[in-house]
Amino acid sequence: MKKKLLVAFVFLSIGMYAQTTFVPDDNFEQALIDLGYDTPPLDNYVLTANIENITTLPLSSKGINDLTGIEDFSSLQILYATSNNLATIDISQNLNLWKVVVSNNQLSAIDVSQNALLEILNCGNNFINSLNLSQNTQLKELYCEGNNLSQLSISNNPIMEKIFCSNNMLSSLNTSANPNLKQLYCYGNNISSLNVTQNTELEILYCYTNNLSALDVSQNTSLRFLFAPFNQISTIDLSNNINLTHLSLTENNLNSIDITNNLSLENLSLSSNNLSELDVTLNNQLKEVIVNNNQIDSLDFSNASQLIYLYCSINQLESLNVRNGNNTNISGFFAQNNPDLECIEVDDPQYSEVNWPDVDPQVVFSEDCNPLGVIEEEFESIHIYPNPFSDQLFMETEQPISSIEIRNVLGVRVYKSNTMVNSINLSNLSQGVYILKATFNNNANFVTRIVKN
Repeated sequence: MKKKLLVAFVFLSIGMYAQTTFVPDDNFEQALIDLGYDTPPLDNYVLTANIENITTLPLSSKGINDLTGIEDFSSLQILYATSNNLATIDISQNLNLWKVVVSNNQLSAIDVSQNALLEILNCGNNFINSLNLSQNTQLKELYCEGNNLSQLSISNNPIMEKIFCSNNMLSSLNTSANPNLKQLYCYGNNISSLNVTQNTELEILYCYTNNLSALDVSQNTSLRFLFAPFNQISTIDLSNNINLTHLSLTENNLNSIDITNNLSLENLSLSSNNLSELDVTLNNQLKEVIVNNNQIDSLDFSNASQLIYLYCSINQLESLNVRNGNNTNISGFFAQNNPDLECIEVDDPQYSEVNWPDVDPQVVFSEDCNPLGVIEEEFESIHIYPNPFSDQLFMETEQPISSIEIRNVLGVRVYKSNTMVNSINLSNLSQGVYILKATFNNNANFVTRIVKN
């Protein structure tokens, strides 16, 4: 009797040891062989005992078409299977999974309803049409960009911190049930309204290339990165976003913007709007500024000692000051197509002339573009013509003048008269911009720029 029991025990032990898992995909099995969980040759089977305690399975870029057999990885917590050829996947029996990365496959669907412990799901760049996350209450990070999603419900995911849902077909997105949200990337959709007022922890918002006509970020005081170009935003209040370091609102419908409270700004992009003015005098941390294709008439970067890139072409600039002590570190400077800009204030005119060619022909560089004080363009009692002039400059006035002087943009006087004259011969001057100051008998001053062709 004892001998029979011993034989039965031996056969039972052999049977338990020999339990196998069916793995029909040769690339999947080869990956398991490479990881040491199976042995050659390829036979479509792996010992279940070798895989049932595995917690992390790296299968990315292995050419796998079929993950049949994954169900017997009963202890699996982390699955990496990105960049394969998967059209389907069944992880319904892998109840311990908390991280799943299956991006860059050919999935049309993924069922995570049984994965209640899931914290991170990356299924980006597939062909997924719908995604049910209602059972994944522990989900913190969702990456589903580059799919075919027209709807996305995240109302049952209260501790969500990161959402990457860009380049889908979403027309709306409700994040009101995600108070811990810190990063939201939803660009490249058709979203017409985005309410982030409940996401008070939000630090990064990328919502460009949508159909937004308004964006309220007044409650997002932790916001550091705001990228919302290629929308239709006409107004935006940034007064509460004092931590903002990167701002891009290129190609919107902005008529004005106030960034005087955003003193941490480093990167600013506002090109192709309708801005006529922009106050950057307080933004001394600015490094890169792109504000081309607006109607801005004046820019003062004299306090922006970190500036390394400036693109302000195609504006209506009359005044541009970049004398900030950092000109030799500016790697890109573009200010052409500003027909009324005659002088740019810089650290070293000779350096700028050599290194900054992208300006209009009439522009000169100077350490002081207004050496004689404030220029008064509106002065009804005096008329100076032609301007620009060739050799002769004419002056008409009804009030007596006590003196006239002309200086170049470096402040050097090139003409002086203590009597009233109707014409001034300036044929000896070289081409460029000059400052004319006329002092009347009542001590009033008229100061203007003149240009010699």
